[in-house]
Amino acid sequence: MVIQHWLKHFMLSAGLFLVAAIICAWMQNQYSIDKVGILVFLLFGVFGCIFSGLYAVAQVKWQHSLLHTFVVVLGTVSYLVVLQYLELNLNIDIDPQDGNVIKLNILQKMIKSPLSFWLLFIFPFIISFTLYKLNTKSQSRT
Repeated sequence: MVIQHWLKHFMLSAGLFLVAAIICAWMQNQYSIDKVGILVFLLFGVFGCIFSGLYAVAQVKWQHSLLHTFVVVLGTVSYLVVLQYLELNLNIDIDPQDGNVIKLNILQKMIKSPLSFWLLFIFPFIISFTLYKLNTKSQSRT
């Protein structure tokens, strides 16, 4: 029974990540000079499968519904697609007066930061764990 629930959460999460990996690979081929969409697909696909497996274990342990998994993972993959789009279409200004130094504003630094990519995979666990703790507190009070 637990394996069936895990498999449902895993398949839902992996399916959403597969769609996001396809979209990101297509955007990489469309908007980038480097046509490495297959590498983007493989990278996001592997990370998506690892994330889906771990997140499915957490969802079963914390007894969340498939709807919760769908909403949180949909938000995660939406963030991934938007982050990929912004990174591909980010205009970087080079100031010729300062010896061709690249100057980034705060938004550009956030988009280019590897931390913004890795937080993408941590954020769903934080949301799910917080909701689990809130539910256990409210159930213990009643």
